[in-house]
Amino acid sequence: MKKSICLIFALLLLVTSCGEVYRYTSDTFFAMNTVVNTIVSEEIGEDKWTEDILSDIEKRMSRTLEDSEISRLNCGEDVTLSDDTYTVLEKALQIAKDTDYAFNPCMGTLTDLWDITSGKNIVPSDEDIKEALSFCDSSLVTVENGKVTLPDGMKIDLGGVAKGYALYKASEYLSEEAMGKAVGADFCISLGGNVSVSGSSKSRREAGQKGWNVGITNPFEKGEILGTVLAEYSYVSVSGAYERYFEKDGRIYHHIFDSKTGYPSESGLASVAVISDDGLEADALSTALFVMGKKRAEEFYSAGLYDFEMILVTDEGEIFVSEGIAGNFTVQDEAKNINTKNIGIIKK
Repeated sequence: MKKSICLIFALLLLVTSCGEVYRYTSDTFFAMNTVVNTIVSEEIGEDKWTEDILSDIEKRMSRTLEDSEISRLNCGEDVTLSDDTYTVLEKALQIAKDTDYAFNPCMGTLTDLWDITSGKNIVPSDEDIKEALSFCDSSLVTVENGKVTLPDGMKIDLGGVAKGYALYKASEYLSEEAMGKAVGADFCISLGGNVSVSGSSKSRREAGQKGWNVGITNPFEKGEILGTVLAEYSYVSVSGAYERYFEKDGRIYHHIFDSKTGYPSESGLASVAVISDDGLEADALSTALFVMGKKRAEEFYSAGLYDFEMILVTDEGEIFVSEGIAGNFTVQDEAKNINTKNIGIIKK
């Protein structure tokens, strides 16, 4: 279900003529079916375990790895879930309920039917979609005492939350390393459409400033930055229809499905960025708000059920930013197909 979106983090370089120089190390590797980039202050030391942490979560929660807990559960096995997998599934089901199933971790059967990334470019029939949807009702999942019971034919898909949770676990490890050495927890991890930042970037530390500038991708121009959001000790997750899709008869079919219709969401939004201090919630809510559309997303934000901020980009190139992050968001004036002059503010 969710989302191989391209969110890139940008470090705005500041020129300083004096002051202390800090050193950061960077690494790039492949995990959870995407490229991972890490930037870590040398004061923390060598990042020995982030790759292993992400790999371990993938091995347990992936829907496509045959021996994972989720794959075995989907095949009807009696599986006692690990604490991490149980926690993630339980929270994902709660978010599904809270968002009126705009986010749904039980869409594996529908996702398999569409098979967006296979290259076959086949649009399923209405009858097949209706049948697949009958196996996607997450309210029918029973979660109790470490055991999960699924209706026959249902397939769990934690792709919409696993990356956010993996970021949390990796960030927790780096923060503990920093605490043990009594140094600042200054690092950034980019995992597909999700970013975790802590402390400050090298250039901002050297300038006596805090935070990281996280770049949000322009959904209308591949490789271009829409703008940057200044964040500190936060998770940023972006959902959009511009990475995984196919075109058939002049129509775009993307990978973020509406659980009410069984078709790719047509909510009027081109992308959604969520900023939160909870990685799993940021991951799930970016999908949910994308499916909701602008009006419902604003209502959900105003309700205050979850603590987050958001950036909405409509299909017409309009930008709307929630009030809690408005002062930390900077749009790129030259962003293509974007109305950069009038940014709407969403209030609670």
